[in-house]
Amino acid sequence: MISSNYPPLNSQLSVPNMEKQITNQELLRAINKSFSEIEQKMATKDDLATLESRMVSKDEFRAEIQAIKSVMVTKDELKTEFSKFETRMVSKDYLDDKLFALKGELNTSIKKVDDRVNTVANQISAVANQVGTLVNVLRHKKVISPTSAQQILVVRPFLTEN
Repeated sequence: MISSNYPPLNSQLSVPNMEKQITNQELLRAINKSFSEIEQKMATKDDLATLESRMVSKDEFRAEIQAIKSVMVTKDELKTEFSKFETRMVSKDYLDDKLFALKGELNTSIKKVDDRVNTVANQISAVANQVGTLVNVLRHKKVISPTSAQQILVVRPFLTEN
């Protein structure tokens, strides 16, 4: 039941602290406009049906969760696997020691190869000097011509700074 404190609908309303008086028609338009804006923001039955078709049921949701749980590991299983991994893992100090030892072995091998190369180079140089000396002796004794001597000496291993 409507209280008698409300003015009749066809009369003019007076809002305190406002100089303008609002008519019933203006109030009705403002209310309709507000309802119209609210209706535009509200979901329709079609919207709800579309949303409902994309939703999963509780049972489907529980089944999905159960499937996820079945492939997940527990905290204890993860700790066990991690500790196994840790026991197989080498420490930084161990790795540093091994790398240092390997570096020493590599340096020793390189030095041995360098020594062999130097020995062979020295032997080739000695042979080249001997060949150079022999060619010069043969040229002075006129056993070979100067042109032949030059051709022998320009061969790469026998090239000397004489």
